Amino acid sequence: MTMKKTNTFEEFAAALVEGDEFAIFPHVDPDGDALGASVALALALSSVGKNVKILIDEAEDGGLDIKEELLFIDGKKQFFTVYSSFVDEKTYGVMMDCGEISRIAGRSNRDQVFKKCNKTFCLDHHASSTPLADFNVIIPETAATCQLVWQLFKALQKYGLIVDKAMAEAVYVGILTDTGGFRYSNTSAETHIIASEIFALGADHYAISKQVFESNPLRSMKLKFAAMGVADFSCGNRVAITYVDSKMLKSAGATLKDSDGIVEELRNIDSVEVACLCKEQADGSVKVSMRSKTSIDVSKIGMKFSGGGHKRAAGCTIHKPIAEAVKMMKSELKAAVEAECSGIININKSPNMTSHDVVAIIRKKLGIKKVGHTGTLDPMATGVLPVAIGNATRFIEYLDKDAKTYVAGVKLGIMTDTLDVWGESVHDSRNINKIDFDTELIIKTIQKFKGVIEQEPPMYSAIKVDGKKLYEYARKEEEVEIPKRKIKIFDIEYIDKGNKKYLEELTGIRTELTGIADDPSSMIAGTKNIRPDDKSDFYIRVECSRGTYVRSLIRDIGRELGTDAVMSYLVRTKSGEFSIRDASNIDEIKELDLNKIKDFIVPIDSKINYMGRILLEDSDSIKFQNGGKVSLNNIQKEETKISSSNGNEDENIYLIYESIANDFLGTGRIVDGKYLKAEKVLPR
Repeated sequence: MTMKKTNTFEEFAAALVEGDEFAIFPHVDPDGDALGASVALALALSSVGKNVKILIDEAEDGGLDIKEELLFIDGKKQFFTVYSSFVDEKTYGVMMDCGEISRIAGRSNRDQVFKKCNKTFCLDHHASSTPLADFNVIIPETAATCQLVWQLFKALQKYGLIVDKAMAEAVYVGILTDTGGFRYSNTSAETHIIASEIFALGADHYAISKQVFESNPLRSMKLKFAAMGVADFSCGNRVAITYVDSKMLKSAGATLKDSDGIVEELRNIDSVEVACLCKEQADGSVKVSMRSKTSIDVSKIGMKFSGGGHKRAAGCTIHKPIAEAVKMMKSELKAAVEAECSGIININKSPNMTSHDVVAIIRKKLGIKKVGHTGTLDPMATGVLPVAIGNATRFIEYLDKDAKTYVAGVKLGIMTDTLDVWGESVHDSRNINKIDFDTELIIKTIQKFKGVIEQEPPMYSAIKVDGKKLYEYARKEEEVEIPKRKIKIFDIEYIDKGNKKYLEELTGIRTELTGIADDPSSMIAGTKNIRPDDKSDFYIRVECSRGTYVRSLIRDIGRELGTDAVMSYLVRTKSGEFSIRDASNIDEIKELDLNKIKDFIVPIDSKINYMGRILLEDSDSIKFQNGGKVSLNNIQKEETKISSSNGNEDENIYLIYESIANDFLGTGRIVDGKYLKAEKVLPR
């Protein structure tokens, strides 16, 4: 069937009234919205002299495949049938509450019957719908298809339609079910306006609500208890999934119709953001129902398996055993949750806390295993610690290439095993005359370290020598030759210890609250940073490449001055595009609601500013995501932004985007000036 355009309600109504014989096709396993919309339209068309039947799939045990508690919508059942023999070349077919012809097929092959109709119509609100009928009204942002039916009624009044109580109540059933009794986020002001118009026609809200929400037979409750008993929760209880199999059905004396509402019950659990129910069918396939109450779009998951729906509710069918289907869906839902939280959160690390501690807190808070940090900070150091979450962990290495900026305290005349004031003294303090170290001399000395230098890492570091970390040698007091490494000091600045205002500007510390303390381990209330102290002889601001040890730099400055020197204070004020002024304290993050934490997470590509951008058309973007090579002939390339301070000179790596939606796909490398090759790719 050729794809057609969408229509106005007026165009839809004008074409509809031309017919005399009608067949209405709700989707398989019709819910309250599909049935309510079908019955409402059937009542309306019948009232103006049309012959109407609602073609329902046949149930496994014969009869109509309709949930028992919803049969009240049409008390006489005069419209429902499983027989399609009445459909001929004169019949107008209306597909209701579904925009994909496969969703009406079922056991009776109703999709083939629909194709035989003289003219075809589609009324639907699912985002996955396509205008495949001759006349289509598809509005995804609408709460329910019944809401569209109500708008259609207004267009049909021109042709003599008088809307009565029965039509209004049928519409109300669909609105109630698809909004969860007006609880779901799809409920709009227009939804409430329509409800008030329905009430004006005498619809009984209480009676309908009781029938829809409070008429579950005992067998369905037994089935629900069984399904809830095997429910699985993951991602910090944000993902909930369960199943119904043939054994459960037999034990409860139930049918698959009785599973209605189970997925909503899972969704209603406080911590759950996305819920899923897998139902084993008689033919061995698995029907999947998904619900979301956050920004997670479950229709995209459904479409991966040739299903669909809308953002908050979707489904699909998986032709796998039930255990395998559950495993597949759990993996998809976890990936969706992780993708929603993927990005970078800028943490201001507190003292007496390792970088790993920060990662562990965020991992537990978000319920996501894939969490990592860039640029380790020592326990007593504070400041900027970018933490990558979910899919962003794939791109940590690009953030690590950025320059880092520190403010460090320097204490002259002492030496410790850790090269800082918190270590064990290795010899008595040297008697030095600090008058000999005037400001001019110190400034001249530290400037000698600007540029590319060779640095000997400290013994207490994670650098490996012969497969063993240096701190492991240090703890066992074993001797080992430490190889020097090339690093780059982009800028280094002397800061007098009395320059409190400048220290405040650099570190974000409010001196009016704390002043300059004598105790170097004192902490600032609210910021959790170690305060600059009077025991430091001076401070330095250092902008350097990755892999630079500030402790070693201070040691070497002391040697150049002819004495010992250790680090007395350290705060990282910048890491690439991340600044301490934009950082969040981990203690504050621990107290925030999950949705509030998401406000602090930024896309990882927004912080990789030294790379250029390449925009790919749809076909090339798919090829890129699948790992294929993309020709450079037709791509859109933006100039590479190389920062002079980041030390990364590789201009062949680019950030890759899909050109239409501007979606970030990953990173790619230009090879031989001819084609683009994927480096790091986000999962599809």
